[in-house]
Amino acid sequence: MDGRLDNNDPETSAHTINSSPPDSEFTDEEAHLEHQDDYNPQQRLTLVSYQDEDEEIEDDVETNQTLASPVDFSFRKSYKRRRDNSLRQGTLSIAYASLNILNSTLGIGFLTLPSALSQTGLPLGIVLIAIITLLAAGSHIVLVNTGRYLGVRKIEDVGGGALKLGTRGKGITKFVVRSIVAGTGFSLIVSYLKYIKILLHPLAKAWFDSAFLQSSFFLVLVPAIIAAPFTFVRSLSHRTISRMSVIIALTYPVLLGLIASRSMTYAELKILDLNMYKKLLVQDLNWGTLKKHAEQQGIWSGVSTIAFSFASQHLTFPHHRTMRKSSQQTFNITVLLAYTIIFILALPFAVVPYVAFGEMTPLNLFDALPSPNNDGGVDAARVVAAFGLLGTIPFAVFTLREAILRLLHIETEQEEPNRRTQLVATGSIWLISIFCASIGSYATYETYVNFARLLCIALGYLLPCKL
Repeated sequence: MDGRLDNNDPETSAHTINSSPPDSEFTDEEAHLEHQDDYNPQQRLTLVSYQDEDEEIEDDVETNQTLASPVDFSFRKSYKRRRDNSLRQGTLSIAYASLNILNSTLGIGFLTLPSALSQTGLPLGIVLIAIITLLAAGSHIVLVNTGRYLGVRKIEDVGGGALKLGTRGKGITKFVVRSIVAGTGFSLIVSYLKYIKILLHPLAKAWFDSAFLQSSFFLVLVPAIIAAPFTFVRSLSHRTISRMSVIIALTYPVLLGLIASRSMTYAELKILDLNMYKKLLVQDLNWGTLKKHAEQQGIWSGVSTIAFSFASQHLTFPHHRTMRKSSQQTFNITVLLAYTIIFILALPFAVVPYVAFGEMTPLNLFDALPSPNNDGGVDAARVVAAFGLLGTIPFAVFTLREAILRLLHIETEQEEPNRRTQLVATGSIWLISIFCASIGSYATYETYVNFARLLCIALGYLLPCKL
């Protein structure tokens, strides 16, 4: 046998086999294939066994180095695994990614836009919706492009990397932003489930006699069961998420048509009377009306409501990784397309009910519409609105799960949770969210919404200003 194979030391054999002349045009793998013809079958088997043994040793060393930290324990290997970088490439087109961004953005804030216009007035409200839409799209682009420049994948890493606070300051910033993302995700999930319960409870009382079917637990459990299957996927680029986005996106034009038609019917106005809109706009453009709205105590609440309606950057930030061609130009086009559609839907949804009900437009628009069983169109609008809100919940669960696993150091740039850990984390989020959404009154819902509003505005508008 050749002397190169007489040495049974794996390191020596690997070194001898992997060595090649400095000017060689072959890679190490090609060199192995080139020289395998010099050996008989038994020698080839020995060569392969030595090479596999050496690769296993190197993998063990890399794994041990990665897991070596003050908070790591030996049993962590059972719920973590090496991240497969080949799975990072997305599969979605511009259209699907735009729909994902749309479903991540439209939600409770979208349904409260008419109430915001009752506090700001029609002219100022339209201007604010247009400006904040541009700011939301611009801040999203700034966050993602900053992440590309820094070479990071998470929104908390963008804040930690862009702010020059040193190594310790960077770690503190990541922890703070990660905690804010987790708090925002949880408050959004609970508030959305509570709002769906508010929408469906009058229908349940009108349609069912059973106390259980009218209970808060049942009205929270049903939408949770519908949305839960979409949250157990590992990546947002999964085709089930894309199909869900297409279906949910179609509900908003239907909801807009139902709300606009029923609002104008009960206000005894014609929805397509353009002269009416022009007249109202001219009336509100005088200095006295503008000053009146500016002096109202609720004007800042209206501004924050509009800002909250488009502040979903922590939910939409991961979508650039789901695209098949995730170049800077392609993603910018995707964001602008998504927010253009959002603006087209948001403007009439805010203006038409405000024109119908004026300054008496309630925060919950359905309070101004007939009660259940009196108008089938209003009943259908309640169901469609609840179904549309389900489209945002999976993105909030996905973001919350990532933030929690990163806070626990289970998910890192080099490692990711295995399937079992992912299922346990997602299931725990759902159990806690269902419990919290099932208890408490309307005041509890307002607390969750106001908390989510504050954190969403901080992540969506204040963080990009610091970059």
